[in-house]
Amino acid sequence: MFIFSLQCVRQRSGFYQLFRYSHYLFWPIFILLVIHVSRKIYLLKRHLPKYGRTRLISVRTEDEHVLSLIIERPTNFSFHIGE
Repeated sequence: MFIFSLQCVRQRSGFYQLFRYSHYLFWPIFILLVIHVSRKIYLLKRHLPKYGRTRLISVRTEDEHVLSLIIERPTNFSFHIGE
């Protein structure tokens, strides 16, 4: 729509129709964009954590090759050894 609204396009003979039709296409393009964004939001929600966020409490270097992390877990997080 922006390109067809430039003065160099509108002033050429016959090109005014492109300007007019591009404005008619605003609503179909807008609806397609809304559908596209809602699908992206749905996909993003699928990858967000379901049970809350974890928080890093402290990081400590034990050895040259060992790093110790203390992580606070959400209240409804269930963990079994070996998972």
